[in-house]
Amino acid sequence: MGNDTFELKLYSPITGHLMEDNWDEDDFDVSFYDYEGTPLSPYEMTAFEDVVHKAIEDEKMPEEAERGLMEYYWGEPASVNEKVVSAFVDAEVYNNELWGVLKCTLKEPLTKEEIAALKEYATGQYSDGYGEGFEQRERKTEYGELYVHFWHSGDDYSILTEQELKGPQIERAQKSTKSKARHLSRDAR
Repeated sequence: MGNDTFELKLYSPITGHLMEDNWDEDDFDVSFYDYEGTPLSPYEMTAFEDVVHKAIEDEKMPEEAERGLMEYYWGEPASVNEKVVSAFVDAEVYNNELWGVLKCTLKEPLTKEEIAALKEYATGQYSDGYGEGFEQRERKTEYGELYVHFWHSGDDYSILTEQELKGPQIERAQKSTKSKARHLSRDAR
């Protein structure tokens, strides 16, 4: 990222379903399984972080090489498309949960309205665009076939900025850095 760009990360929980290789139809228990297999929470999905990273790499399209998902932006306000250089999908573990991360490179900071529009766009991509195709392709694991979801319809689904997700941790890190800098400047005297 150049000096004249900014980074904005948007986080959303990753869930999944695992179709075990060895499940027996006679042992099918609806309380633990649904039609898509064993549901996996963002916490349980941390065990499949490497599989998710490889799947993200496998999904990259040539036309998305420069701008990522911003290649398809059509929304309003149009200023979002002008300010956001690129938006690439990634995943990371934070607080013992696997999160989808839309890593956005910006020409200039976004307003609250523009961030809301970008979140709405990401939600649409995860539910009906990028994410819909992504979740329909099984990923082979040693336990069976894994289906990965960047979006779900539950009340607990949201897309958060890094500040919204990690705010208290970021503030503590900034205070710690400032405190160390003050100590170093005092020691240098």
